Amino acid sequence: MEPVLASKLLESAQLYHISGKWFCRLFLLMPDHIHALLAFPPTGLMTNTIGAWKGFHAKRHGILWQANFLAIV
Repeated sequence: MEPVLASKLLESAQLYHISGKWFCRLFLLMPDHIHALLAFPPTGLMTNTIGAWKGFHAKRHGILWQANFLAIV
């Protein structure tokens, strides 16, 4: 992963954490994927929150995400 893109992803993950959209315990950037341990407030839908985050980065940075993500609850 390019350092500039990695920085943008980490910054936005931190912004989502600070704003309370999710509570990030772990955010691990790998060369071609991300691992995250996140908790979500009871009022928000996890799929909508992750979808919005991924959508922003897809449009802004041209990231092609996999169609689904694994959610363990």
